[in-house]
Amino acid sequence: MITKELLKNKNTQEKHHIKTDEHCTTKPFNFSMNGFQIKVKEISKEVTGKETGLLKVVVEAKKNGVPVFIDNPLYFFNPPVMVRDGTTTTVLVPEDLGGGTTEVHNYKVDVKESLKNIIFDTVRLTHKEI
Repeated sequence: MITKELLKNKNTQEKHHIKTDEHCTTKPFNFSMNGFQIKVKEISKEVTGKETGLLKVVVEAKKNGVPVFIDNPLYFFNPPVMVRDGTTTTVLVPEDLGGGTTEVHNYKVDVKESLKNIIFDTVRLTHKEI
């Protein structure tokens, strides 16, 4: 299981591989979000060179029950593993930026939910009605 501590003191490339490998442990699943019904059929890592690997995801999708065209597979470099946890923290704003306080979102590690979010955003932005 991935933790903030596991990613701490790692360089960008190491973090990328850790997160991509963790996503690859997720089994295919179905979910619905904002009128889309999405079936995740395949989750794997595609190695494109000695130093890199992409998260490769194959999906089928419908919007309000109507199939949509997806240019499969979907590829993600350095996929996120964190999502908002529903809480906020009050932080001080530096004086040179106006001062005062503001609320910022807190995050937690949730690999499957973060995968849902990036898949949904990609499908929503790139789909074509059939």
